[in-house]
Amino acid sequence: MLKQWALVIDLPDAIPAIWAMGYGAAICAAGMFSVREVRIFGVVELVSGAVAFVFMSYWPVSLYVLAVTLGLYHIIFGVWLMCRYGQ
Repeated sequence: MLKQWALVIDLPDAIPAIWAMGYGAAICAAGMFSVREVRIFGVVELVSGAVAFVFMSYWPVSLYVLAVTLGLYHIIFGVWLMCRYGQ
């Protein structure tokens, strides 16, 4: 619903920020049933999406938000979890 709203008011750069915040909220909720690091990952996603949403008018960050939140953060947190819990 929010994605359609962003397109209607001609703010396509808001879609990745909304996506990152929604993904972060879902990860925070899932983290309630998992290890503490998963909740931290969700909060980091939420904060990144909020920062991208606030600064999207000053700097077009759409692709960078997607690259960082869906790429780099997953690698960093995956390595952190692997080192912490071993596997």
